[in-house]
Amino acid sequence: MLIRKMLRDLRANMSQFLAIFLMIFLGVFIYTGVNSEWNGMRVHAQKLYRETELADVWVYGTGFTKQDIKQIKELNEVTEVTRRAVIEATSTINKKQKLTLYLDESNTLSQPKRMQGESYSPDKDGIWLDQVFAKENHIRVGDSYSLQVNGFKITKPVKGLILHPELVYQNTAGNIIPDHKNNGYACISMNHFTDQYTIPYTQLLIKTKVPQKMEKLISDKLQKNNLVFMERKDLPSYSMLEDEITQHQAFGEVFPIVFLLIAVLTTLTTVSKMIMNQRLLIGILKALGFKNRKIIFHYFSHAMVIVILGAILGYLIGPLVVPTFIYPMMSAIYILPQLHAVPLDNSLYMVIGSISICFMTAFIVCYRHLKEKPADAFRSANISYKQSHHKPNSLIKRANFCAQWNIRDILRNKLRSLIAIIGVTGCMGLLICAFGMQDSMNHMINMMFHELQTYDMRVQIDETADLKVLKSKMNGNAIQESAVEMKFNSVKKTGSLTVQESTKYLKLQNQDLHTVSLPNNGIALSYKLAESFGLKAGDSISWRIIGSTAWTKSKINAILHTPSSQGITMSANSFIQSGHSFLPTSVVGKAADIKTLSGIKNIQYLKTDIESSMDQMLDGMMVMIAILIMGAVVLGIVVLYNIGSFSYLEKVRDLATLKVLGFHDHQVKKLLRQQNLWLTICGILLGLPFGYALIYTVISTVGDSLDVLIVIQPSTYIGCSLATLLVSALVMRIVSRKVKRINMVSALKIME
Repeated sequence: MLIRKMLRDLRANMSQFLAIFLMIFLGVFIYTGVNSEWNGMRVHAQKLYRETELADVWVYGTGFTKQDIKQIKELNEVTEVTRRAVIEATSTINKKQKLTLYLDESNTLSQPKRMQGESYSPDKDGIWLDQVFAKENHIRVGDSYSLQVNGFKITKPVKGLILHPELVYQNTAGNIIPDHKNNGYACISMNHFTDQYTIPYTQLLIKTKVPQKMEKLISDKLQKNNLVFMERKDLPSYSMLEDEITQHQAFGEVFPIVFLLIAVLTTLTTVSKMIMNQRLLIGILKALGFKNRKIIFHYFSHAMVIVILGAILGYLIGPLVVPTFIYPMMSAIYILPQLHAVPLDNSLYMVIGSISICFMTAFIVCYRHLKEKPADAFRSANISYKQSHHKPNSLIKRANFCAQWNIRDILRNKLRSLIAIIGVTGCMGLLICAFGMQDSMNHMINMMFHELQTYDMRVQIDETADLKVLKSKMNGNAIQESAVEMKFNSVKKTGSLTVQESTKYLKLQNQDLHTVSLPNNGIALSYKLAESFGLKAGDSISWRIIGSTAWTKSKINAILHTPSSQGITMSANSFIQSGHSFLPTSVVGKAADIKTLSGIKNIQYLKTDIESSMDQMLDGMMVMIAILIMGAVVLGIVVLYNIGSFSYLEKVRDLATLKVLGFHDHQVKKLLRQQNLWLTICGILLGLPFGYALIYTVISTVGDSLDVLIVIQPSTYIGCSLATLLVSALVMRIVSRKVKRINMVSALKIME
């Protein structure tokens, strides 16, 4: 009998219970979906690192001998060590295609994973190509592939296609989205590379459980002062993927809270109102001998059936749906052997936790309302409202009837009003976060390609290039770029060094986004690095180009905002004054026909090559933005409709009385719409800082390589506010139509 009654109650209160279902479903759906997506990336990446014995520490130097290997192996903290050389090569078919060659002495650490063909072995002759590069250029196992290396042509049979664990993300110069067609890597055995000249081993790969101790131990052991150390956490590919995972993790943990909070509050009001409306029926059940615990179980089971159903469906559907929208974008950036969702172990705890919270809420409400005796349940509920301790101020007294009536109603139903405000705040906050992130990324792209980088073409050159002719044709400036190691006190970090002749094509801005000139003396340091070191303008820092033994101490004369790369910027004159030789690696300037010139390594066009890669990254972010917008709209509609229906049901007798007193339908509707407008405006105002806080949470997880400023355009604030008001107005229009259908007899009838 009670089961049939429960089904009737669910149908009678469908909108309220549907609201609970949707909030629980969306909260668990987003949590499990996003978390299974980033956990899938982490699990498959860690599996790759584990299977291929990814090194823990990389040591860079000018040349390592077998004696160096022997000495390092004597350290108890070192499990394994091997050496290799890394050089750059160019395809003989298409000079635009560049490959990084890894020449290994052994294959014990950072082993290339076989994707097709033979497994890589230093004992075999041949070349093992990057699988994505090979696919983009239609190269198959068994083909012959020719390379140009330092003026020598080398041809090798393609023995296999591989995935290198150090290159899950390939940091292509100038692009955030990797260009796999023109940039790749390959592995060749040092023993079978070439006998035309000798290539020194420039890298050591080390396996250890204490990577933080390696710099001191190895430096002391080898007695070399020109070594540069990099731990796994600082490896660009590794750190980029970890930063991406951290961003998605923050997204999956923060946003579901809004939906779950609304679900709890909606459960509280729905169960409470249903019990109050069925007091007479509850009294009859008690008089018929039903025990309190059975009645309590009956009423709180209404909410629990819906909550459990929503949580389970969200748990099951989230991991199936969300990753399918995100993984295509991730697969264009990060290359893993396989990529599919892996549910997080604690996702089940999220389901149990959300069910438990709603369970406790419903149980407490039922227990509190069902304590009265059967005789009391047959009497009308005496509704008393607390009187304010303060008399209405003059402003309220001067307000019209509608305003005074709504103020009293809000004060009498604080919980209902609070839920409405929280719902609108969540809706507004999610919209601000979604479009604010888009604004921030658009601002970064606009700053990079329209304010800071104003050249048309960037040409990478080698030492054979005729710099004077090239600069003349492009009306350009030469720049030198290299990796640099910085040191302040005991803290060391690596970054980029950019030496430029002028700021004609590469503008500089400080953290206030004001254009600044290139310091004639000293250096300019990027803001993120300055912040991590705890430095400011006027301080000094030591630095050296990687591979150099000498440290240079320079004064920081400017702090720069650099969106996409962090490091040191200095003028060519200052660089020369510090004792270095200015050796340009690129020329930036106007577009020109320079294909016939010698010494050209690569050509990049700002609009078509570099900016398009940023646009591609922004397109991928639209997936996250779409999820936020969908959640915001659903949240706003569900909460406002649910609260509007509650408000109407609670006030139906008052509204009927007003109609009897001569109020027209449009005047009664105005009462409802005015209160809804007030609550919506309160929610919008609170949603502004809430949305900013959400953006800050997401942006703060961006890695050290990017410096993204939070920029929210005024049009975003206005548009999101209008969108929220529109949703509120549409929902209230639907609810207010019920005024015409008020049954005057039943609404005004006194319960006997």
